[in-house]
Amino acid sequence: MTATERSARIEKIFKLQQKFLESALADVREILTVLERGGDAMSSTDGERLRKLAHDLKGTGAVYGFQSLAKTAAQMETACTAVDPVREMRGCVDDLVRAVEDARRELKVLPAGIFSPLGT
Repeated sequence: MTATERSARIEKIFKLQQKFLESALADVREILTVLERGGDAMSSTDGERLRKLAHDLKGTGAVYGFQSLAKTAAQMETACTAVDPVREMRGCVDDLVRAVEDARRELKVLPAGIFSPLGT
């Protein structure tokens, strides 16, 4: 693989990571909305939706290298099956918001020239 091809791949991955994090923010907003709407209880449909959102954040976050986000989403996924899932999920949601924001900051702090073929 040439340096130009490697640079193009890195840039493509970077753009995919950016897109994922934009989607992750939307997912977190949806989680917050469902938790606020549900009060102290939620429907099984809402619970399953939150579990799926957390599961997807966990898996995709890990694939893109956002380990803290993946770990926090895994905690949220586990919370969905707790005895008192609403309370457990509310306990995780601030950490999930922080993990997404941290990942966004990490992505913005890339070395200069990372997309140039020579890395300069």
